[in-house]
Amino acid sequence: MVNPPSSERTINALARINFLHSKYIQEGTISNEDLVYTLSVFVTEPPRFARLYEWRAMNEMEYCAYGVFWKSIGEDMGISYKGVLTKDTWRDGIEWADDIAAWAKRYEAERMKPSEVANKPAKALIPMITYWLPWFAKPFAQEAVCVLMGDRVREAFM
Repeated sequence: MVNPPSSERTINALARINFLHSKYIQEGTISNEDLVYTLSVFVTEPPRFARLYEWRAMNEMEYCAYGVFWKSIGEDMGISYKGVLTKDTWRDGIEWADDIAAWAKRYEAERMKPSEVANKPAKALIPMITYWLPWFAKPFAQEAVCVLMGDRVREAFM
């Protein structure tokens, strides 16, 4: 996010992301919809977090910029929005961000169900988030992570 889109660092980062996902895409273990959903988290969570916990919510220009930025990252990853989102073209970043956010809510309602499959990465993820904390603070931090992730994700992760 801090480097220009045409910078060597950005190009290398996107190439690395695409390489890491390519095996799973080829195997069919990651679908295009899974990629769209993961991208939607990057689009929706920072504005939600800012609205709930920061001193101010994102303004319209910031939200629009988020939409433009993440839409282009998705395109650079080869993610297809056609047939997934409600539109094929959008007026601006706000319209795209709103479209992917609405789609993500429907996706969550259909797909995010409690399962051992979801529980396994959750058990690995929380220790990675809290690894740098001293032992006595970890239980509190783990509870905080669970609260911040929201009801649907928390239930799916069991």
